Amino acid sequence: MIRKMIAVSMMFGALAVPSAFAQDKAAGDAAQNAALSAPVGPARILTINRGALIGASDMGKDVVRQAKQIEDQLRADTQAKLEEFAAMEADLKQKQEILSPEKFQAEIQAYAQKRQEADRAMKIEAARLQRGLLVAQDKVFAAAAPIFAEIMQSRGANMLIDGSAVIASVQGQDITKVVVDRMNAAGDRITLVLPDVTFDEGAAQ
Repeated sequence: MIRKMIAVSMMFGALAVPSAFAQDKAAGDAAQNAALSAPVGPARILTINRGALIGASDMGKDVVRQAKQIEDQLRADTQAKLEEFAAMEADLKQKQEILSPEKFQAEIQAYAQKRQEADRAMKIEAARLQRGLLVAQDKVFAAAAPIFAEIMQSRGANMLIDGSAVIASVQGQDITKVVVDRMNAAGDRITLVLPDVTFDEGAAQ
C-alpha cells in the first residue's frame, strides 16, 4: 500500500514539474511582452565621426603610416618585376631569330608562367594589405569603444551614431574630438599585420 502511495505521489510530482515550468515560461513571456509594449523613452543622441578616428587619432595615423610603408614597398617590388619582365621580353625578341620554333615556344611558355606567377603574387599582397587595413580599422574602433561608453554614460546618452548620417545637430552633440584626445592621451598603438589570403581572394581585388 505504501509503495502504491509513493508511486502515485511520484506520478503527481512528475506532472507538477512541467506545470511549474509552463508557469515560469508564461510569466517570462508576459514580462517580455510588457517590456516590448512599454513606451520608448526619448532618444538622447551623440554623434561620432568614425573616419576621423583613423585620420585624426595618433593610433589611426600610425596605422596609415605603416600601410604607406608597406604600399611603397609593394610598388617598388612591382616596378622591379616590370623591369625584369621587360628585359625578358627584349631577350626573347633576340632569341626568336636564333632558336628553333620549338625552343622559342618553350621560352615563351616559361616567360608566360613566370609572369602569371608574379601577377598572382602581387594581387595576393595587395589583398593582404587591404584585409590588414580593415582588421586594423576594427581594432581602432574597438579601442575607442570604452571611451564611447564612458562619455555616453556621463552625458546620459542612449544612442551613438555616425556623424555622416546626420543632416543637422546641435553644438556639443559630436564627441569626436573628445574621443580622439582621450585615445591620444592613452598612447596606444596597433601593429598592422597582413593576414594570409587565398589566391581566389587575391584575384578578386
